[in-house]
Amino acid sequence: MSDVLRGAIQELAKKREEQFAQVVETERAINAICRALGDEPMFPDAEGDKKPGGGAKVRKDQFYGRPLATAVQDFLEPRGHAAEPREILAAMQEGGFDFEETMGWKDKKHWLRLMSISLSKNPKFHRLKSGAFGLVKWYSTIANKKTPRAREQAVSEDEPAATNEPETR
Repeated sequence: MSDVLRGAIQELAKKREEQFAQVVETERAINAICRALGDEPMFPDAEGDKKPGGGAKVRKDQFYGRPLATAVQDFLEPRGHAAEPREILAAMQEGGFDFEETMGWKDKKHWLRLMSISLSKNPKFHRLKSGAFGLVKWYSTIANKKTPRAREQAVSEDEPAATNEPETR
């Protein structure tokens, strides 16, 4: 019975890869039309080396030696949309993030739960009702509800924080 199920999983995974290739091909065609019209590409990620799930391919050393929040932010930003915790964990592992050394997490079976807790506590990230995590700066209504300190931490360095104080000359 388990061999039958494993075979079904392999067939479905193969079908998923084929479907994904069709999506990328369609996105590239749309981008070509956008460029012909003089517009920016609608799907800039389609031009690079992509993986199923919507993000650019992760380098083997991309997250090695980096803090967790920085690594997750660097994974999410190019995607431009939220990701499921399992997808984030897989990308962190693929990108060389060392959970044992960096975080002190010894038992691999708890990494998903511990990472989700860490991201939930970090003001840079927002957990959607679906369980996926996105960057607070993508959700302006959420960013405005955070405390001033949390808003300050969530704002990226290239975006100046808004203040209510008048400018002095």
